[in-house]
Amino acid sequence: MCQNGAYVTAGAHELDARSSQIGLAQKFRVRVAAREKQRLQVRTLTPQQRGRLRLVYETACFGASHAIGWRKLGFDAVAGARGVHTDSACSFPTFLGWWHNGYSFADCVDAANRADANKSWDAWAKQQGFTGVDSRRLLRGSGGSNYTTVPVAN
Repeated sequence: MCQNGAYVTAGAHELDARSSQIGLAQKFRVRVAAREKQRLQVRTLTPQQRGRLRLVYETACFGASHAIGWRKLGFDAVAGARGVHTDSACSFPTFLGWWHNGYSFADCVDAANRADANKSWDAWAKQQGFTGVDSRRLLRGSGGSNYTTVPVAN
C-alpha cells in the first residue's frame, strides 16, 4: 500500500528511468530537490521531445490527481486511480496483456478497471483500515493510441 505523498520520490525516479529508455536522458532530467520538500523540477522540453511523450499509466495512489501535471508536460493521455490504489496485482498484468495485443490505451485502461470485478482488493484494504480506497482509474486525454501509433511532435 502507499501513503499519501510517497509517490513523489518514486514517481520522479520512475519518470527519469523511462526518459532514459526513450532517449531523452541527456536533455530531460527529473530530480527531487530535497531542500524544497521534494518538489519535482523539470527542464523545459522542446516540441520534438514533447511529441515523444504519449501515455502514462499511473500506479501511484491518487494517480488521477497527477493527470493535469502529466498533460502539461506533454503526455497525450494519462490514467490514474481516483484514490488509494490497491489492485495492481490483477489490473496491471491485465493492462499489459491487452496492450501487448495491440488494443488502444483507453481499451487497456477499461480492461484493467474490470480486472477486479468484485473490487476485492479495495474491500481488503478498507478492512485493514485504509481510507480513501478507490482503485478505479480515470482516463484524461486521448486514449486512442496503441504501441504501434507513431509519436508526432506537437
